[in-house]
Amino acid sequence: MARLVSGRVLTAFVAGAAGGWFASYLWSSSSSGAGGLRPAAKEAIKAGLSAFERGRELAAELSENVTDLVAEAEAERKQGPGYTDSSLSEAANGAGRAAE
Repeated sequence: MARLVSGRVLTAFVAGAAGGWFASYLWSSSSSGAGGLRPAAKEAIKAGLSAFERGRELAAELSENVTDLVAEAEAERKQGPGYTDSSLSEAANGAGRAAE
């Protein structure tokens, strides 16, 4: 797991450094410092912010849906025949012993 995480971190670092270098190269090679790439960069940033906000909204909706499903499943489980809190803990203990 550590190799996977460190590989991802290294890849992200290299990609960020390369992107930064490339952006600075393009920015400095534009004929007018304030013109050229600034409007395109601003549009890209605005698009990124919009995508981020939409992603956050989708994640909140997904979280709400999962929470609702868990609550419904728990309510249905509690309504089932033979449900008691002690029967659940006994079942969990038995499952743990069976795995040993």
